[in-house]
Amino acid sequence: MRLTMAILLATLLAGPATSGLSALAPRYDEALKLFHSGKYNESLDVIREVFDDHRGAVELRLLAAQNYMYLGEYESARAHMTYCLKENAKRLECYATLSSIYRAEQRYNNAIKTARSGIGKVGESVPLRLELASAYYATGKYAASRAHLEKVLQNDPNNFTAIYMDGLIFLKQGKFANAEFRLRHALDIKPKTSIDLLHLYVNLGFAIEREGDRLVAAGERAEGIRRYSEASRHYNYALRIDSNHPLARESRERMKSKEIQ
Repeated sequence: MRLTMAILLATLLAGPATSGLSALAPRYDEALKLFHSGKYNESLDVIREVFDDHRGAVELRLLAAQNYMYLGEYESARAHMTYCLKENAKRLECYATLSSIYRAEQRYNNAIKTARSGIGKVGESVPLRLELASAYYATGKYAASRAHLEKVLQNDPNNFTAIYMDGLIFLKQGKFANAEFRLRHALDIKPKTSIDLLHLYVNLGFAIEREGDRLVAAGERAEGIRRYSEASRHYNYALRIDSNHPLARESRERMKSKEIQ
């Protein structure tokens, strides 16, 4: 089964570059709201209307870059971050966003290089460690990914993204009991977005389902069926968020056949 995962590190998207700024550029909040509604072109239109008078506004460039990234216009996204880093060599948001753009392009070596450069410039950083963990995860280097997650959790023991990613690594490694434990912990923290919650339900359901498979194979059918029912509940929780989510629907149908065998 495929694992489902939102683009990791939407951590900066809740309000890019707003920390430490006494005043934001005009209409920034309006553009940010459009971004969060998935109206990326409309958000860019608002930014363009104020941009000429606020070219040095870090928050506008970060938001523009993220809009372009979600539109798949990576060259434009990178151009904003290149300028951002030229003028703000110690802004971790610029490094983290550029790294995430490279990840979206599947240019993972560039993503890693950028995040490492950022840590060298600004010091230890949870967002940059998460970027490194995400890039290594995407290339299947799970030990390296987990090493960076451990650094995150040393500084932020309840970091949702780090705990969730750790659970995904356990899933990839076939360690389903460990995956279930980690994903339940992530669920206790309560994801900030509905899409994160949907993906968490599907992956937690899969961990529970595979534990059910193990029990059935070991001759403990009654307990295995109980775990199947629990997995089904989590797939149904995901479908309450998005009734047409293909992987959630596929998973629920698979469970129906297992429960009646």
